[in-house]
Amino acid sequence: KANHPAAFMAATMSSELDNTEQLKVFYDDCLDKKNKLEILPPDLNESFYRFVPIGKKQIRYALGAIKGVGESAVNMIVAEREKNGAFKDLYDLCSRTDKKEVYKRVLEALIRGGAFDAIEPHRAKLMANVEQAMAVAEAEVANANQCSLFDMLEPAAAPQIAHIEAEQWDDKIKLAEEKTAVGFYLSGHPFDAHAVAIKGLIRTRLDRLTNQREPQFIAGIVAGMRIKNGDRGRMCFLQLDDGRAKVELTLYSESYEANRTKLKEDTLLVVEAKISEYRFSGGQRIIADRVFDVAEARSHFARSLRIVAQQDTDPQRLSQILSPHVAEHGCALEINYQNAQAQCLMTLGYQWRVLLRDELLAELRSYLGDQAVEARF
Repeated sequence: KANHPAAFMAATMSSELDNTEQLKVFYDDCLDKKNKLEILPPDLNESFYRFVPIGKKQIRYALGAIKGVGESAVNMIVAEREKNGAFKDLYDLCSRTDKKEVYKRVLEALIRGGAFDAIEPHRAKLMANVEQAMAVAEAEVANANQCSLFDMLEPAAAPQIAHIEAEQWDDKIKLAEEKTAVGFYLSGHPFDAHAVAIKGLIRTRLDRLTNQREPQFIAGIVAGMRIKNGDRGRMCFLQLDDGRAKVELTLYSESYEANRTKLKEDTLLVVEAKISEYRFSGGQRIIADRVFDVAEARSHFARSLRIVAQQDTDPQRLSQILSPHVAEHGCALEINYQNAQAQCLMTLGYQWRVLLRDELLAELRSYLGDQAVEARF
């Protein structure tokens, strides 16, 4: 490990291809500041079944570590590309491999895991075209041995395939699908995908927490949790991760019961907590007082949600958009109404306080325009 770190860690990770939890431990060890190894992403035209060292500081991710991708499928892919060259696209892969080995579930796992990214980074589009690509490949095989006098005289033109279009996955969906295939995140951290939602609200990173008497607001993705039955009821130990550090929080019985529906893995939470020195370990002790999801956090910090309404804005349509998001602990709603003669700013009553959910903001912007919707902090 000291003299040949990439080779050592590649072999170590290859021994745990089917054990995601242990593989993640080794993966994190590779990226540790002491080792400083670079993990290259899985690549249809570069990766093998096992992890492969490249020099002393790089490791190519193994296709065999993607869930649902078996050794026989990978061996067929590797043998074909070494014999006839790199694969050009999804259709090329399907036409050059046996569907009994490289079948639909294998293709979808490779796409989710990012193995096609070097060829086509649009993962949603690839997923939409899997069935069509397999059907086209099967049709080519069925027609391969059929020829006529005209075929012998003039080669047939390659069929023109109309690719199915699909909306690009945002970072949240992309990382969620990636975790399904790999077991953890490779191409990014989910906190970065969510961070825009709480930008400006949380100023302290988890790796820079300091002990204070006053409560502090911290944020992170739920990376793990365990429940313990104590003398005062059930308590929860929650692990938060912001991509820079992981910390463990304690929720005692009352806090746990009040927030248990929000405590789900891979969810972004904002927590008001007391941070103090833990004398037994010399580390920090973090006790959670209040827990917010993204919408609640934005609503808690927001001064108001201000929207611009014109003379032709339909109040019934506006009411339909707002109503599902009305909540007593939401933020104030302001309407900047404008017509040809005048304009005025109205603050609506408590019955129209709203939670700043992504769905609400997206629907309002779709109806009124991006510039007509502003969460004011």
